[in-house]
Amino acid sequence: MQQLNFNYIRAAQMAASHDETRNYLCGVYVKAEDGLVTYVGTNGHILIKIEEQRETEGALEMIIPNALIAKLPHLMASAKVRKRHAELGDLVSVEVDKDELRFASPLGRMAPLARLTGYAIEGAYPDFQRVIPAEEKLAKVSANGGVALCFNWSYINRLMQAWSICLYGNAAKIPVTKLRWGGESDPAVMQESDGKANFTGCVMPMRG
Repeated sequence: MQQLNFNYIRAAQMAASHDETRNYLCGVYVKAEDGLVTYVGTNGHILIKIEEQRETEGALEMIIPNALIAKLPHLMASAKVRKRHAELGDLVSVEVDKDELRFASPLGRMAPLARLTGYAIEGAYPDFQRVIPAEEKLAKVSANGGVALCFNWSYINRLMQAWSICLYGNAAKIPVTKLRWGGESDPAVMQESDGKANFTGCVMPMRG
């Protein structure tokens, strides 16, 4: 079974779509391969990508639907049990059999609900890498500077909330951050790292 970080799944879901006409966007794309786990969510206007170095068991690729993600907290152990097993952090294990996803808490029987089964979203996830501008195109601007005039502020705030979830497990503490912008029709980009995960968030410019 492959271990995943539940907080990173939740953070990426902040950008996932809820438009069922594009159901392949209604969840979090996860890829685990060669010691790297990538979590991605996008609705076409905002994109969040989180990468972490983690031991991988073979290659894994799936889109976890929003409805299944909503049930994952039940796998997490009670506060009392989590305190005794703090080294497990916010990990959840997944096993993939074709389109069937079988999640389990690393705490096993000590968790309130030890297992959860559902199905991955069928279809190909879009090429999210082409949305992220090349490093040399980006210039730093303040998150509350002029760039906000060209972008939906609620999406920018969502990026900061997602990074807060990565750092603290909740969106209550909004961290200080910087946006970078290549100009013209490029997205605003937020890039952060805490030594455990690399976070990239993009917000597409408003049209018209």
